[in-house]
Amino acid sequence: RRNCRWPLLQTAYRREQVTHGPDAIEAALAIARRKRIGPFSKAEPTPESTRKAIGILLRAGHELDVARRVAAARTVGELETGNEYS
Repeated sequence: RRNCRWPLLQTAYRREQVTHGPDAIEAALAIARRKRIGPFSKAEPTPESTRKAIGILLRAGHELDVARRVAAARTVGELETGNEYS
């Protein structure tokens, strides 16, 4: 029973690296692609759909600024150049 927490700690450590390291945008884009949100959404974004997309990314463990950037992006290119307000 003593080793029960070890996998949980490893998962938390990996999440910390992904959501706070240089690969945070790529990790958030992977979720956005699977959930079809942000730049992968086929529908025109509405305030409600953007809020829902931010919530999905936050529940996945991403920082608020990363979640906002990915949810507001209309193309993946906006995120690669860092220009999220085009």
